[in-house]
Amino acid sequence: FRGNKLKHFEEVKKEQERNIKELRAKAIYFIENRLKPIEQIYACLLSGSVARGDYFPGEKGGAIDLSVFVNNKKTFDIEKYFGKSDSEINIFHMLKDDDGIYYQIQIFDDEYFNNYKKMPEAGKFSLYESEIIYDSNEQFKAKFENIRENIGKDEIIEKLIDRTEYVKYLINDYKVDRWKRRNAI
Repeated sequence: FRGNKLKHFEEVKKEQERNIKELRAKAIYFIENRLKPIEQIYACLLSGSVARGDYFPGEKGGAIDLSVFVNNKKTFDIEKYFGKSDSEINIFHMLKDDDGIYYQIQIFDDEYFNNYKKMPEAGKFSLYESEIIYDSNEQFKAKFENIRENIGKDEIIEKLIDRTEYVKYLINDYKVDRWKRRNAI
């Protein structure tokens, strides 16, 4: 926040630029040393705030989000390769490195590509803003780009505008005044 206003996205990205470069380097190092040696893993996406460039850990920390693609999700035993999750409260597998950086790992296989149209909005947004940081067979990029094109920037922008308009409606002066009169805020 800046006073009582939110910072502009570009301002946050500028402030975090050096930190993001370091986190990207850590993610690449992690992939080179922990993921690449595992034959079943054929690709990895960097997702979330590090991919967007607005990572800011806050009081409870943060994590580097990795979408890891394996040949068969049903037979891939994440604990065999990474050990137990370092977080019991997170739904994803969490690993903490020696520097205290968390990696939030979500495992996918080709079913993910076959069902992307059925994904919830959050999954589509996450996929759209992700970037490939490991592609073992150079075939993943074509699948990934095809999905990103099919999701379509227009669909995402339209949904964001709808949500933004609804938020504006909820926080307009008239609504806030009504909430205050009802002692709702």
